Amino acid sequence: SHSRGASVVLSALSNPPYSPDFIRDTWNFHSIEIGSREILKENNNIINCIMLAPAVGDVDFQTPERNGYRNFSKQLKSLQVTINNTDPTLKKYIAKGKLSNNFNPTDLGYRDALYQNLSKIYPIMDSTNYSGMKSHNFLDYVNNPKFKSMISKTGIK
Repeated sequence: SHSRGASVVLSALSNPPYSPDFIRDTWNFHSIEIGSREILKENNNIINCIMLAPAVGDVDFQTPERNGYRNFSKQLKSLQVTINNTDPTLKKYIAKGKLSNNFNPTDLGYRDALYQNLSKIYPIMDSTNYSGMKSHNFLDYVNNPKFKSMISKTGIK
């Protein structure tokens, strides 16, 4: 995934922490019921996830009740993220007024400290440092030589 696509992947792997207002508004405006979606079936798949510039935060890993962290399918074998404290798009976390308090958080892709905390909860999580690359562009992330090593970690050659 790239950027906010990390949120989509997390939602596919485990029901996301939707706020009651969002559930209600989605039903009222779009007639789509999202509050009790079917969970991912255990089919003995092997899922390796690579999140480039993940524009998600701690809240994206929390349970819907916000009283703990989400459990992911046992099919998820690895969860790799890039950390880039020079990505201008992800930097909004520390911008004046901490913009991520008002918009979607982006600090997992920006702050190593958040990765360190989450990797204690999710031992399958690993990071690759992309700091120094001043871009949020998908092609810049995949064309970086470090991406090849991330692919190799999944067992793909």
